Amino acid sequence: MATAKTIYSVKPLTDERWAIEKKGAIRRSGVLDTRKDAIRRAKELALSDRGAGGVMLKIFDVRGKIEEELEWDSSGKLKVHA
Repeated sequence: MATAKTIYSVKPLTDERWAIEKKGAIRRSGVLDTRKDAIRRAKELALSDRGAGGVMLKIFDVRGKIEEELEWDSSGKLKVHA
């Protein structure tokens, strides 16, 4: 049986700030003023929270479309997708 992957997302809010959300969490993991800061913090959270199934970070653009997906294995090694 496969171990569940932890998934974080960086999404735009209506007030021009950026939210960090962890899938399945009740509350946001953070709200930051800039996209750059939100991505940096989300990477920190993701790498500290990786489990046996690894972790994924989905980064959305201002229109709410997925712009980039990053994935790390359980050891913290970034997976490269072709």
